[in-house]
Amino acid sequence: MERTTADPLIDLGMCRRPNVVAAAGGLALAQWASLVLSIYLSLYLQQVLGYSALQAGLVALPGALGPLLLPRLVGRLHDYAPNWWTVVGGALLGAVSLMLVALAVDRGDVVTLMLALLAFGCAAPLVYTPASGFAMSAVPTAAYGLIGGFTTTARQLGGVLGLAVSGMLFAQVQAGALAHLTRTERLGTVQRHDLDSLVSDGERGRRLLDSLPRPSAQAVLDSANGAYTAGFTAVLLATAGLLALGCVSMLVALRHRMSGLTGETGRPG
Repeated sequence: MERTTADPLIDLGMCRRPNVVAAAGGLALAQWASLVLSIYLSLYLQQVLGYSALQAGLVALPGALGPLLLPRLVGRLHDYAPNWWTVVGGALLGAVSLMLVALAVDRGDVVTLMLALLAFGCAAPLVYTPASGFAMSAVPTAAYGLIGGFTTTARQLGGVLGLAVSGMLFAQVQAGALAHLTRTERLGTVQRHDLDSLVSDGERGRRLLDSLPRPSAQAVLDSANGAYTAGFTAVLLATAGLLALGCVSMLVALRHRMSGLTGETGRPG
């Protein structure tokens, strides 16, 4: 309707400008990675490593330091010398951080995990703050509301789609690992359902463990935890790959604008 109207209420052409498209894509991918990491990490720390909620929160705490301390500094740097390399560098740092998180999760190395979370937390402000500013700098003042809504929607959709797609990947990898377990342990149909409950930390799963001899129970528990770890690692690596691909896409979308050329509003963009 808006595209066929002579005087549209929403000028959709504003949303196709390179700065706006790149900013929306960067914000969507950053939100995708942040939500996926936070949700699956908390389950990994409590269900696989057996931490309490407080202990899990303390391990994840370094990831909150960057968003807490860096936005004002990044904002000042952006005002002084706006450049798209900040956003691209932040996305690339996020991709590398997720790969380090995957390595730490696979090895059960909590120290490396905390350092990787600290790096990921520092990457987020490098994307969120400058990307929003660049999107605004590419349009006239009258379009600020439109572009603000557009980038906010892109960020929220990135989180929603990230959880959906990552959930599908996680389920496939975890199911494959559990299928191998049921074959090797010769579990029946009822026990397989109980095993699914064990993976989700359910009561039926605990009854399954109680019904098995201790060596078999420990083997089932280790395999269930291994299945979760395999799914989590696959999701982390896939998300890291998407962030790296997003860096390339932003470079392609912006091309010669990466040096901070002047936008139509006369502001750096």
